Amino acid sequence: MNKEFNCPVEATISLIGGKYKSVILFHLMGKTLRYSELHKKIPKATDKMLAQQLRELEKTVTLLMLMIQRRW
Repeated sequence: MNKEFNCPVEATISLIGGKYKSVILFHLMGKTLRYSELHKKIPKATDKMLAQQLRELEKTVTLLMLMIQRRW
């Protein structure tokens, strides 16, 4: 299902939307953290929720990299 967006911000929010995805990205910006270190920084996230959000982010990044490769 293809979605149409009116601006790049709308598309970005659609890709990284999720309860903790933006918080995860904030904490990972410019550094690498182990799962346990990340979980300490987001204590309200359950193990299940954090793992799910990380898997979804991984899929999104993979998709974005494929899109970039095809464009160039």
